[in-house]
Amino acid sequence: MGWWPFSSSKSQDSSKDSLGVTDNSDTSSSTSKKPVFLEDIPPKFEDKSQRQLQNAQNQQQQQQQPGMGQQIKEAFNTISVDDFKFESISKIPCFREAGLSGFSAMFVFGSVMLFYHKDFRRAANWGFGGLMLGSIFGWEQCNNTRRNGLKNVQLAQEKFQQKQMEKYMKEREEIENSKK
Repeated sequence: MGWWPFSSSKSQDSSKDSLGVTDNSDTSSSTSKKPVFLEDIPPKFEDKSQRQLQNAQNQQQQQQQPGMGQQIKEAFNTISVDDFKFESISKIPCFREAGLSGFSAMFVFGSVMLFYHKDFRRAANWGFGGLMLGSIFGWEQCNNTRRNGLKNVQLAQEKFQQKQMEKYMKEREEIENSKK
């Protein structure tokens, strides 16, 4: 992750984009540029043994339908230690906002209860409750903001496409009128 200062990844080559594809604009400037879709890009990590293992597992699954216990076992096998590293967790949208609002609520609830009741145990309980409530509310608020933002982007894209279509139809109409 580029913005995290303690990231273990090295600085990426400036000629590569985020998918690892090099930009050949200087070598193929005469040819027309075609859009590159995700399906057109080869996988970064080609592991033949992993593919053979997956094919064998798929064949076994086709021969027998797994029970609920086997499905749970397979789900637990997909979990790795890397899933719980800070780099992975910090990539979750709204994680930072939820954590900050939760810790703020924990500090406020805990300190108010400590000053008012002078009981550390009660203040710790209220602080933990504030952490949970603040995190939940922060998470929901951030997700709501993201949803609204995505709706606005979709509306803007639809309006842009509509204007482009109107412009195209107007130009086409002008061409047809000029032919007559």
